[in-house]
Amino acid sequence: MLRLAVLAVLAAATAGFAFAAPGTRLHQAHTAIPAEHPPTPPEPPVHRTPLRVTFIGDSVPDEISYVASAQALLQRGVHIDLQLAACRRLVEPSCTVAGVTPPTALNVIESMGHRLGSVVVIGVGYNDWQLVYPHDTQLVLAALRQAGVQRVLWLTLREARHSYIPMDADIRQLAKSNPDVTVVDWNRYSRSHPSWFGPDGLHLSVAGATAMATLVHKTLVSLRTG
Repeated sequence: MLRLAVLAVLAAATAGFAFAAPGTRLHQAHTAIPAEHPPTPPEPPVHRTPLRVTFIGDSVPDEISYVASAQALLQRGVHIDLQLAACRRLVEPSCTVAGVTPPTALNVIESMGHRLGSVVVIGVGYNDWQLVYPHDTQLVLAALRQAGVQRVLWLTLREARHSYIPMDADIRQLAKSNPDVTVVDWNRYSRSHPSWFGPDGLHLSVAGATAMATLVHKTLVSLRTG
């Protein structure tokens, strides 16, 4: 009986201690209670301001103005102002169609000034002259910078005429020399797609307008994610 009482006292005395091998220090055992952490609130949704874009073009991209689906595609996540008109030239006086002579690309840029988007798309050249085109691209780029434009996307011309080949080379050289200019290679993108064009191989069908809008929009999206 006495032995049982002693064992009980020893058990009570050693309660809460862990046994170790002889010669090692005993540490009081304890049970860790995990701390309670409040649930992490969900991150608020990010509302990105739509990219402001101005699209200045001649009669080829102007077909987008008549195709609602192409316009809707361009406007996904983008606030775009279409400044498109037949017979437009870059700097030299525009030609006249149906009694209307549109302002040149340079006129549009100078008149809009800081109302231009931070990104401007240029699709002008089918009515321009090859010899003055490289000089006129420089004038237009200088005017865009003066207006505070940050990025310029420049569409190549579909090379259905021989003069458009060196003009496309001028566009690529402009981009090579100016990091704020991006080439949008419409000539390459539209290759092998005759259904995108009318009989002249230049002006767009409904499918062609949608294809051009798709290409431009993809490039604009890459600017936001790049």
